[in-house]
This record gives sequence, C-alpha cells and structure tokens, in this order.
Amino acid sequence: AVPSQPPQFVDITVLGSQSILVTWKRPPYDSIHGVLRGYHIRYYRVSDPQSAGETTVDRSRLNVTLRKLGKFTSYRVSVSAFTSVGDGVPSAEMKIKTAEDSKLQ
Repeated sequence: AVPSQPPQFVDITVLGSQSILVTWKRPPYDSIHGVLRGYHIRYYRVSDPQSAGETTVDRSRLNVTLRKLGKFTSYRVSVSAFTSVGDGVPSAEMKIKTAEDSKLQ
C-alpha cells in the first residue's frame, strides 16, 4: 500500500534569489504501509501551474535544496513519501517567494 499520511513538519527556508531549502520529518511509522523508498518534492510557479518540477530523494534524506528557481518568484511546494506501490498523500502546499537579487549600493 501507499503511505496514508504525508511527511510531517514541512518547512521552507529561502536561501537566495534562486534557491530554497525544503525540510520535513517522516510520516508516522504506522501510516507508511510498507517499505518507505523515498520522497517526491513537487513545486511550481504560482503564476504558471504548468511549470511543475519534481525532485526525488531517498528515504535517508529529510531535506533538499531546490536550485535554479526564478528570482523574486512565488512557488508552491509539497512533499510526499512513496513505497514500491506508489506515492502517498502529499503535504499541504506551502507558498514561498524567492529573494530579489541583492543590489550593490
């Protein structure tokens, strides 16, 4: 079966104008329903939902840095755990905005 609960405590930190750090905790053990294989992190520009991107990390990782994002751009991000059967329930989408380029004075 697939995980019946999403990863917990998803948090996002803006690292700069083109990168963000996404962190989370694993879903409750009794909700995984099989062997946890890893996590899918999905994201898209709020202004263009068709711009979706996805990255996958193995089960030992509880964070990922998303790079090459648009500068000063709003994104929505969610995380889901997966087993060999498929993806579980995704976390609630979180909205984040990348930073502006720093300006030299």
